[in-house]
Amino acid sequence: MEIMAKGPQEFIDYAEKVVPWIDHLEYSEEDEWLELITFKVNTPQEIKNLFTRLEPKIPNVELKP
Repeated sequence: MEIMAKGPQEFIDYAEKVVPWIDHLEYSEEDEWLELITFKVNTPQEIKNLFTRLEPKIPNVELKP
């Protein structure tokens, strides 16, 4: 019997709410596991705030400086 496990709510929120607003993703030259993201120009502030709250719990993802 196969059991489907639900991931942590932070990952679900990131995948469902934040990812659609990502405009560009690239990998850091210093750390090939680090994803640097850029949001679309018209991204709502509530999505940016959500990312700021989730960022400490989502490993290897940062806003591109």
